[in-house]
Amino acid sequence: MIKALVRKLISLLRGKVEQSPRIPEGMRVYAVGDVHGRQDLLEDLLCRLVEDNARRPPAQVLYIFLGDLIDRGPASAGVVNLVLDFATRHDCRFIRGNHEEVLLQLLDEEAGDGSTELARMFARIGGRQTALSYGVPEPLYNGWNFDVVGEMMRPFIAQAHIDFFLAMEEMIVLGDYIFVHAGIDPTLPIDAQDLRKTRWIRTAFTNAAGPFEKYVVHGHSITSGVDMHPHRCGIDTGAYRSGILSALGCEGAARWTIQASTPEC
Repeated sequence: MIKALVRKLISLLRGKVEQSPRIPEGMRVYAVGDVHGRQDLLEDLLCRLVEDNARRPPAQVLYIFLGDLIDRGPASAGVVNLVLDFATRHDCRFIRGNHEEVLLQLLDEEAGDGSTELARMFARIGGRQTALSYGVPEPLYNGWNFDVVGEMMRPFIAQAHIDFFLAMEEMIVLGDYIFVHAGIDPTLPIDAQDLRKTRWIRTAFTNAAGPFEKYVVHGHSITSGVDMHPHRCGIDTGAYRSGILSALGCEGAARWTIQASTPEC
């Protein structure tokens, strides 16, 4: 504690007091954590976000979805339809999660056809629920060999949804913030990140003390509540199993959380 006070005093004397990270002036951002097929919770959360925004002064509002819209929960196709509809009325940006990455690889003819490894991973991370949500009959899915899953699923998924997954972003930088699915490699500057790692990294990032080049808002690593730290904030609260879907509001130097746990709106 004494050492921390000394460091703070030295910083003050040098005029290098650490400033709170800020969103660009005039903007308000809402970041949504991992949905994982919970359309019911997302409908409620989006209602809450719109209501929260309406209570605040006018601003340029952006909704950022941190990825992993699909898998595990029962309504992945419904979630995608919901966000596509929401984006027709609100300014939205979408980050690709590791689950969207796996689905795209599985659906790709070159990478997915005949790949039992990809199909097994897809099943292991909750892809079966995604397939069923897109209208694949359960007996049909259960009867597929792993080497044909990608090929057989392709006709069930609308091209508009595939194009949506393909158009998702890797990361979004706004002012002093970076929004990303899983995190960043703390040993590398932002412009040198391994983009695939930003979708999969876990403890190498979450155990790092920081500070980082930007304040990091991320999902991917499940915590029992919003995981707020001085240099990062994790908002994956395991919606598919906990029944709690979380979002982070950011404006200026302020941050606040909004959650949905039961459909009330």
